[in-house]
Amino acid sequence: MSIKDEKYSTRQRKFCCDTAVQGTNRNELERRHLLASKAEEIRPPLEAIPVHTVIDTANLCRTFPDIPEKTCCKVLERMVKSGSLVRLTKGLYYRPKKTRFGTVPMSEDEIIRYYTENNIGVVVGYAMYNRYGLTTQVGKNVRILSNAVREEKKKIGTVSIEKAGVKIDDATRVILEVLDVLQNYSAIEDLNRSMLASFLAEFCRRHSDSAAVCVLDERKYKKRTIAFMKAVLDDQGVRNSLGKYLSNLSKYQIPEMDEIFAAASAQGKHQ
Repeated sequence: MSIKDEKYSTRQRKFCCDTAVQGTNRNELERRHLLASKAEEIRPPLEAIPVHTVIDTANLCRTFPDIPEKTCCKVLERMVKSGSLVRLTKGLYYRPKKTRFGTVPMSEDEIIRYYTENNIGVVVGYAMYNRYGLTTQVGKNVRILSNAVREEKKKIGTVSIEKAGVKIDDATRVILEVLDVLQNYSAIEDLNRSMLASFLAEFCRRHSDSAAVCVLDERKYKKRTIAFMKAVLDDQGVRNSLGKYLSNLSKYQIPEMDEIFAAASAQGKHQ
């Protein structure tokens, strides 16, 4: 190949490369423009959402299936930077309430409501013990069992959320609450035994064996806790099938039922 031919070949290759780069840049610009226009579709609905309403990234992506998840996330982050949204935790945002004194964050009660309303979750732990009068102690954190989380556990400020993994209705709610009390029986501070006896007596009146089976088939509890529940039901003459979760060869360390219900009996005699 002559020097002249070699120079021509080099120029030709350079021209082809430049043309390819220009084509790539044009395609990239078109792609970005398309994504930007699609992103603008997301903003109006988000800006119309009431303040302190939780926005779930996964639900947002399902609402706009033709917009890539990455684009949805970028729009949300841009709105965070502009102050239109606040990031609550990974994958969750909300529109802040703004006053002349500044931005008002979501309250603990609003977060609890998001994870429990419409039978999607149930509050357990000290907040629940206190509500039923089992103790006057108030916990530093609020524990929730909820089906509004995809991961096993999530923590937002003082609220700890654990995946419920079971459909929550009036019957299963009772089971979940009682199992939480019985599992933590010995650790509940300043336990009011009279109120506990009344709480368990009410549980026996409302007990649903099918609901108990539903919960125990899906969630893990200590065998001792299940044995405790069975002993309470047996003592009050409530038929149940909890024995199938226990071993006849094992002896479980649980309180005597006389000890549990004596306080209620003593209170009744004084009235």
